[in-house]
Amino acid sequence: MGYWERRQEENYRAGEMKINQYFTRLEKAFNQAKRELQKTVESFYWRYAEENELTYAEAQKRLDKAEIKGLREFVSLSMQNIGKYNQDVNNMSIKARMTRYQALEAQVDAILRQLYAVDYQANAEKTMQEIYGDTYYRTWYGIDQYHGFHAEFAQVDPGTVDALLKYPFNGANFSDRLWKQKDHLQTQLMESLTTMMIQGTPPQNLVDAFAKKMNSKKRDAYRLLHTESSYLMSKATHAGYKEDGVEKYQILATLDSKTCGICGKLDGKIYPVAEAVAGKNMPPFHPFCRCTDVPYYSDTPTDGKRAARDAEGNSIEVPEDMTYAEWKKRFQDKEEKTQEELQSSSTNGNIVDIKFKSQKSSVEVREDRKTVIEAYATLPPKAQRVMADITIDLGNPGSACDYENGIIYAASNAEKEDIYHEFGHLVEHRMMHPADVEAYKQYLVEGLTDADITQETYYNTAGQPKRIFIVHGDRFVSEYQGRIYVNSLLEAINADGSIKTERLFETISEPFRLYQKKQLNGHQEIYDFIERVVK
Repeated sequence: MGYWERRQEENYRAGEMKINQYFTRLEKAFNQAKRELQKTVESFYWRYAEENELTYAEAQKRLDKAEIKGLREFVSLSMQNIGKYNQDVNNMSIKARMTRYQALEAQVDAILRQLYAVDYQANAEKTMQEIYGDTYYRTWYGIDQYHGFHAEFAQVDPGTVDALLKYPFNGANFSDRLWKQKDHLQTQLMESLTTMMIQGTPPQNLVDAFAKKMNSKKRDAYRLLHTESSYLMSKATHAGYKEDGVEKYQILATLDSKTCGICGKLDGKIYPVAEAVAGKNMPPFHPFCRCTDVPYYSDTPTDGKRAARDAEGNSIEVPEDMTYAEWKKRFQDKEEKTQEELQSSSTNGNIVDIKFKSQKSSVEVREDRKTVIEAYATLPPKAQRVMADITIDLGNPGSACDYENGIIYAASNAEKEDIYHEFGHLVEHRMMHPADVEAYKQYLVEGLTDADITQETYYNTAGQPKRIFIVHGDRFVSEYQGRIYVNSLLEAINADGSIKTERLFETISEPFRLYQKKQLNGHQEIYDFIERVVK
C-alpha cells in the first residue's frame, strides 16, 4: 500500500471512530427518549381512567368517544408554549384549554425536541468540529512529513465548520435534515396514536409501534452523521491541500463488494484541487459513501500495491493500477459464480432470489451460508416459494428475524435448527392468518394465570444476563415457546387475571423448528395447523 493511501486510510478511520463513539452516546439518548414516550403514553391512559372512574384495562379499550370524534388536525406548539426542553406539561390542558390529546402531543413534542436539539444537534456539531480540525491537521502533517515540515502553519478558523454545516450540501444543510427527521418522526408517532386510540388498542401495542419508528429514525440519524462527517472530512482534507500547495488529487474508491457503480467509475480519476466540488468530483458522492481522495504527484514512489477486500471480506493487496472494474471481474464475479454452484442444491430453484450479506470477515461465512441453504432446502416447496425474496444477514452474535423487512439475522456458527426457528417467524407472518394464530395462543394459555408465570435469567452470547418471563402450561411444546416479552408481571396480565397473548412471540417459530426436525410429537393441534399451512 502506498504512502498516501495509508495516510488517508488512517485519517478516514480516525474520523469514523469519532462518529461511532458519538453515535453510541446518541443511541442511549434515543433509548431514553423511547422510555420517556412509553411512560407518557401509559400516564395518559392512567389519568383518563382516574378521571372517568374506569379501570386501567377499561381505559385501554374505551376513551371518551365524543372526545375522539372531535379530534382535529394536530396542533402545532412552539417552544414558547412549552418552555425550552420542558417535559412537564401535565397541566397544559388546563392552562391552554387543550384536550387531553393535544396535551399528549405537546409532551411528545417536548421529548423529541430535547432529543434532537440537545443530544443530537448540539453534540453532533461539537463532534463535527473535532473531526474537521483533526482531519485538517492530519492532512497537513501527512503532506509535510512527505515534503518537509513548515515552521508555521495555518490554524483552523472556528467559524469554518459552522459555515460548512449551514451550507446546503446535496440540497439541504445539516440542521434542516435533522429537524426534518424529527418532524417526520413526530407525525408518525401521532398518527399511530390517533389510529390506536380510535381502535381501542392497548397502550403496549402503541409502545411497540413507537419503538419501531424510533429505531428507524436512529438508523436515519447514523446515515446523516456518516454522510455529513464524510463531507466535512473531505472539505478539511482539501483545505489542507490548498494551504500546502497541492495542485491535484486522485479519487480512491474502496475495493470491496459494497462499492457502488458510481464510486467504481470514479476510482483512480485525477482532478485539479481548485475545481473540486463535493458530490461531483470530490467525496462523498452519495449517502454512506466510503470514498476518499489523496494528493497526486506524478513522481510519488510507491510499493506498487493498494488495499482491497476479497469476496469474503478479508483484507488483501492488489496491483496499484488495478481499477474497480478489473477488481470486480477478478474477485466479485468469481464469488457470484461460486454462489450459483452452492445454490444448485435441491431447492426447487427458489433460493436463487435469496440475498446474503455478512457481518464478519472470515471463511466461516461460507460454512454459515451453507447451513442456511441446507435448512432452506428441507422446507416444503410452498414455504420455499414464500421465502424466496428474503435476505440472510450472516455472522451476528445471535439469531433473529425481522419479518416486516424479510431479513433473517443468522448467528455465527448457527445450527440448522436455529435457522428453522427463524424461518418459523416468517411462516407465521407470511403464511398464517392472524386470527388463526391468536386462536392458537388462546388455546395455549386457557385456564392459566399469573401463578403460571416465572421469571428466569438467561445469558446471551456475550455472557450478559437477561430476565425472561416464562408462561408454563401443558400445551406448550417447550419452555422457549412460553416466553412472554414483557418488562413486568403486571404487563403480562389482563384485568380479568387472564394472560395477555400479544407478547407471546415464539408460539409458531418454536413448534415449526420441531416440525422441521420431525420432533413435534404429542402436540397434534399445532402439528395439523402447520401441516395445513405449509403443505
